[in-house]
Amino acid sequence: MGHAILALLCLWSCIMIAMPLNDIQVHRATEYIKNTFKLPENNQYAYAAVFSKQECNNLSKNNNRQILQNEKANEIANALNDDKIIYIGSQMVLALCKKKETNKECNMHAEYRLLFPPPESKDSPVQQLLNKNSEADCAVFFSLNSPCVGVCTNTKHDDNIIEKLSEFNKFKNQKAFIYHKVYDKDIASKKIRKENIWAGLMEINNKMTVYRCFPSKCLQCFEGAAGKNKGHCLN
Repeated sequence: MGHAILALLCLWSCIMIAMPLNDIQVHRATEYIKNTFKLPENNQYAYAAVFSKQECNNLSKNNNRQILQNEKANEIANALNDDKIIYIGSQMVLALCKKKETNKECNMHAEYRLLFPPPESKDSPVQQLLNKNSEADCAVFFSLNSPCVGVCTNTKHDDNIIEKLSEFNKFKNQKAFIYHKVYDKDIASKKIRKENIWAGLMEINNKMTVYRCFPSKCLQCFEGAAGKNKGHCLN
């Protein structure tokens, strides 16, 4: 009898403890989304996606065909071609950066557009996504370029995204913030040093585990309790 109770307690604890997202799951998720919805390698965009417990398990088993089945590829394509559109789907939201009419430079970054409410709503696109996916078990937030130091990761700026990432707190360690390229203007700036970029990424890492993804793999940007940075995330 005692052995049976112990077995049941072990089974219960194993079910209750969620394992963190790992680099393989993150890579499978981002590659699947990129290939399925034909996401470009240029023209800055960001997306957030949430997954059910079964879908998170499927990512562990490389069974990607069973995830994000209800997203509308044509509407995602529209959002990738028109910066006036924000795609809000069943389990995914996506936006381009919004450009000025005069010089076509981004004046509203894609990450900001997903994490701050638009004028017509009290909730951000991400919050709208979370509101209708209360049972979601894991989440990813992807930005093609690393968030800019001047605004996005600058905690003194009103439009920084750091606190807004708290919207993902319910996922505990089952969440990841991912980027592919280092933002070229941060690299080129004479006022911004690598230490500033690392500090900004660390602010994000305190909210969501930061990964840099390449075509063949995704790698965590920090390791250990001290948050030692890894060179591949800026090189």
